[in-house]
Amino acid sequence: MRTDIKDISHLSGHDFEDLVEQLVKKMGFVVEERKLTADGGIDIFAKNYEPIFEGTYVIQCKRYTHKVGVSAVRDLYGAVHSKNANKGILITNSTFAKPAIDFALNKQLELIDGEKLHGLLQKYKVLEPEKGTVVTPNYVRFLVNNFIPTLKKIQAQVEDIKNKRVYIEPAMCNEKRWIDLLQTRLNIFKSYATVVTNILNQSLTPAILEKEPNMQRISNDCKKILEATEKLVNNYKDDMGIVPPKTFSAAHDKLLGVYLSMFEKVFRIADDIVKITLQAEPGKTYEVSLVFDGDAILELNRAVNEAIRMKEVQKKSGCFIVTATLGNYNHPYVILLREFRDEWLSKRVIGQIFIEKYYHYSPYFANVIRERKRLRWMSFNFVVKTSVWLVTKLLQKKLKE
Repeated sequence: MRTDIKDISHLSGHDFEDLVEQLVKKMGFVVEERKLTADGGIDIFAKNYEPIFEGTYVIQCKRYTHKVGVSAVRDLYGAVHSKNANKGILITNSTFAKPAIDFALNKQLELIDGEKLHGLLQKYKVLEPEKGTVVTPNYVRFLVNNFIPTLKKIQAQVEDIKNKRVYIEPAMCNEKRWIDLLQTRLNIFKSYATVVTNILNQSLTPAILEKEPNMQRISNDCKKILEATEKLVNNYKDDMGIVPPKTFSAAHDKLLGVYLSMFEKVFRIADDIVKITLQAEPGKTYEVSLVFDGDAILELNRAVNEAIRMKEVQKKSGCFIVTATLGNYNHPYVILLREFRDEWLSKRVIGQIFIEKYYHYSPYFANVIRERKRLRWMSFNFVVKTSVWLVTKLLQKKLKE
């Protein structure tokens, strides 16, 4: 039988079993019996007479359009025991459900999915492509059918988060917590870029360029990249829900922009990997690098520095209206209210919002009050005295607690 790698999933059940039998024989087994099982599968009972591997093997074929479940693996395990076989091997053109994989662990069972099967068929030259047919290497199939689609799903998640198509619980954040968060995130960005770049250049790309690529190594490397990217997406989702201090709103937007810059580059990696696999030349060195985006980080730092500068200006500023009313920056009432602002209001989210609004509108009213004696009198009796009384009561209550 002659077949192309693309045709295996379209083979009839009988032809699929013939293909597996050819493979088993090429691998050095002697097929003693083919038997129809109750579930329609085929058991191949084979012997191996080579030293170390000598013994009886039960091989079952499952040509499925869906994942092979745990029941098929249990049946094979029962057949292994009833035949007193050395090992049971389940071969499918599909994949295995997690319960099936878990059941086979630490048992004399081996599960060969479609990707592994393609690799074995190529290795033992069972496939005979028609003239002009290009047989896709097993690792390319894995990248195109597994790694890249998973990366695309993660990309879709990012788009949903970015466009607020998923519900995210809002979380208020004070200044200290936001600054701490910023430092944590910057470290995570650097670590992520370093880890992914190292995997690409020191492990994954060299593995792809080997004469006989190591599928396990390629699979593990891709899994590490996906896991690291999923963690970054979770951080992005958390940070999208953060309501930062008003002073740091612009800086927070820049922080979210760094995420998007990182994601853009990592999603582009998928295309770069495909190009390497399809255009690789012997002896040529290839590198795929996730560059840490200096421009995005620079913009973030500028926004943070501007926010901090504005905070310093506010700290040095007195209470505009009270200062204008009393005409003295160092008046005890001004000092009291300024200390209340710095030690109480600025450390609470609602207080930060009040301070932001106050410094936006109060300079105008302060200028009006400063020029009119009657307004100064009204401000002193209704605004200043009331504010000082409330602050004093609040501070006294705090001292008692």
